Amino acid sequence: MTRFLLFLTLMNMLMSLSFAQDYVTAYNNGKEAFEAKNYKAYLREMQTANQIRPNHQTIMYHLALAQSLNDNSDSACYWLRKVINIDAYNYPLDKEQLKGLKESSCYQQLVNRQEFLQNELLSSATLLSIADSSLHIEGVAYDANNRRFLVSSINKRNIFAIDQNGNAMAILKEALPLSQTGMAIDAAGFLWVAAMGIKEGGLSEDSPQIDRSSLFKIDLIKGEVIEKYELSDDEPHLFGDLIINQKGEILISDSRQNIVYLLDGEGLKTYLKHDDFISLQGLVQIDQYLFIADYVNGIYAYNTHSKQLQKLENKLDISLKGIDGLYADEERLIAIQNGTKPFRVISLSLDECNETITSFKVLDRFYSEKAEPTLGISRNHVLYYVSKSFWPLNKNGVIENPENIKPEIRLLRLEETISTTAYDREEYVKVLNNHEDEALFFYENNWLVFRKYAKKHGFIEGYEIKQVADSDYDIILTTTYKDEQQEDSIEAHFKKWMSTQSGANLLNELTPKDFRKSIKVEKQAILTSNELKGSRISAGCTDSVHRVFDFWLGDWEVHNPQGNYVGHNHISLVENGCGLKEQWSGAGGGYSGTSYNFYDANTGKWHQSWIDNQGGILQLKGGMENGVMVMKTEPSLNANNQTVINKVSWTPKSENEVVQLWQVSTDNGENWQTVFHGIYRK
Repeated sequence: MTRFLLFLTLMNMLMSLSFAQDYVTAYNNGKEAFEAKNYKAYLREMQTANQIRPNHQTIMYHLALAQSLNDNSDSACYWLRKVINIDAYNYPLDKEQLKGLKESSCYQQLVNRQEFLQNELLSSATLLSIADSSLHIEGVAYDANNRRFLVSSINKRNIFAIDQNGNAMAILKEALPLSQTGMAIDAAGFLWVAAMGIKEGGLSEDSPQIDRSSLFKIDLIKGEVIEKYELSDDEPHLFGDLIINQKGEILISDSRQNIVYLLDGEGLKTYLKHDDFISLQGLVQIDQYLFIADYVNGIYAYNTHSKQLQKLENKLDISLKGIDGLYADEERLIAIQNGTKPFRVISLSLDECNETITSFKVLDRFYSEKAEPTLGISRNHVLYYVSKSFWPLNKNGVIENPENIKPEIRLLRLEETISTTAYDREEYVKVLNNHEDEALFFYENNWLVFRKYAKKHGFIEGYEIKQVADSDYDIILTTTYKDEQQEDSIEAHFKKWMSTQSGANLLNELTPKDFRKSIKVEKQAILTSNELKGSRISAGCTDSVHRVFDFWLGDWEVHNPQGNYVGHNHISLVENGCGLKEQWSGAGGGYSGTSYNFYDANTGKWHQSWIDNQGGILQLKGGMENGVMVMKTEPSLNANNQTVINKVSWTPKSENEVVQLWQVSTDNGENWQTVFHGIYRK
């Protein structure tokens, strides 16, 4: 959501609580004591305010000032560091009250940290810069059926499809009465959207839609709402994030009532609430654990099996305040923080029990007074997130944007968890005798449990369990090993682990013997995760004509001339350096392709054989022309009975930049039309 809207919501909620006046009174009493130069009372009152209302940066800042004035330099530094980790911009370290602190060893460390946090860090790239600078976007989803990104809009109250050039097209025939926030697409291709009534949606203060919230089910083909769900009470609601978990259940966070709702056959019902919740935001589920971001308190883990709720323990040097979007990449949490200054995207690793944060990494760090990051989606080890949402520019639904800032979606490639020499062992399982439930239960509660244990202890590199439909198999099990030695030792680790268990966990009282009759492992396969890097080049491929295309090697982020991200390309050496393999992944992951490139010494030509996941193929041949690799197809007839020639060229601009053009001619090469213009950068 937004720090501005959340601030108003939070203040309304806090003022309704019995303790609100207590911490406000203590805070005001402390400021009066400071004015009277009664620094002991100043410290006492700020300690009281902090006990009642912990983790508030302004209270902690005054607590640090009070500690400094009472010559408690270590305590002052402790609280200042907490403040800076939340806001590195608005709490100065050169205040008169901190004069005595400047001689301490920790003071310069604080100054250095404040300066460090103000330095921008961007591991991401711009995916889409949206042309409409009056569009206030909030959430993003990927429509795999149509290979397009969708965004929800606060001020225009519609869903928009964004093309690769950043043009926005409204999906709904009519705008909704409420502003859309979180959204997700289900397995059937329907879009589910959470929406709320707020002034930023252009509603008047006396509108009956203010503080109302709804869940909409949208048919993306017809552009129509086909279902609408609301709560029957008269309480105010602010629906924020929405997820569809592994079971297909829809969960929604309500930051006004601080309740997680579940949609079932009877409508929306309370799924989870707790007195400790202050401002619920992002949701994500990993196996049986539902993780909930609280904008003030941090992150909670809810075990859906045991029904136990626990706040994640955080003893690390980072604040978990101000988390809006929350996502998962394998077992890590990925959080978008717009309640901190600077804004951050961080990854968080947890212990085996999902109780403690064991490590973190800042992936993106930036700040703007005019736009902020909000929500995103995580798919295929990539986070796509809204990085420029116009909450600061939104005045009752009108975007005041004289600088013509563009709404933006960024792409953040998350860390790979598989080593470069790893390989995958896949097992293809066929379920027999209609025992699908028993088989899936076994693999999720035995196979998967051991793999998690093995990965935590470094016995394997990764794992995946996947149900498949319309196939000869029902379940595919994948285990990733870093080398053959690691796989050879896994059986010993499994036996040792089994000695600590009470036996296999089976459903419906099946015996192990009966269970073995319910499945059949049809075959196994080893799949190479990464190709040979070509460190040993065959003697026949070391001459210059074999090496002229090496400038294309590497991992590349590819943008169009407008600066929009269009895909990622990995080019590697194969067959001991005698060929190049291209592995293309288009923006959003819906389109992919592979090519093999090699030099034919008999013809003196370079060749490329390309195939994509849509069945498209290209057979090109050519060579270097004035420092540019140029390859063409033979003339062929298209569907309009025109003779077509395809030409693809690769121009090296530097060690870290290559320009690729794909052009088509229908007049035997007299004129060329560009169909793809990619700018490669490492």
